[in-house]
Formats: sequence, structure tokens, C-alpha cells
Amino acid sequence: MKASKLFIALAAAVAVLGFATGASADTASTTSGYQVSLTGPATAQVGVPTTYSATCGGGYACPYGEFRAFGSILNRLGEGFGKGAVGAYTFRAPGTYQIRYRVGASCPGSPRLACPIDVWLYTVVTA
Repeated sequence: MKASKLFIALAAAVAVLGFATGASADTASTTSGYQVSLTGPATAQVGVPTTYSATCGGGYACPYGEFRAFGSILNRLGEGFGKGAVGAYTFRAPGTYQIRYRVGASCPGSPRLACPIDVWLYTVVTA
């Protein structure tokens, strides 16, 4: 009985947190149908670590992609903040940031060895 009440309370807290953060997601595909998805919050606060996650293929964790933030006080090259399926970034200034997750994928029929797949999210950061 106590376990079910704890589960209900935890589910309610997760639902409220998800609503409050306004999670967003984006998905990109190759011509062969390979998909990459990026999920993260639509809003964040300065000084608080913000977590983004990526999945590849049929919803599996991406072990080989890279996260990068662009915008606000960052230069045009952006700032990398992790490799793999999960990346956390602590914003240093308010503004609108673009978060990119890049995965190298093969390109059937192309002379290129790899065709990167870029997935983007926007996060508005407040003080």
C-alpha cells in the first residue's frame, strides 16, 4: 500500500517537472531511414546544469554522437559539452541557445565517407 502511494507521488512529481520545464524534442533521419532524436528542456536557468539526451536507430542510446551549444555569449563555433547518449551543460548567461547533437552516419551512394546527422533544439535561458 505504501509503495503504491510513493509511486503515485513520484509520477505526479515527474509530470509536474516535465510540464514546468517544457521539454522539447527533435528528430532527423537519413535517406535510408536511420533516425536520431534529441530531447531536452525548452527553458533553463543560468548556473543550473541542464541535461540533454539522444537516441539513435530504434530508440537506442547513441554511444558516439557529440553535443554542442551555440548562441548568446558563445562564439560562432559553439562549445562542446559531451559525447555519448547524455550531455549536461551549465549556461553562464541568459539568452536563446541552440543545442546540436551530431552523429556521423554512412551515406549509401555518396562519395563521402560520412554524412553527419544534425539534430537541433532551442533552449531559452533566464537569470
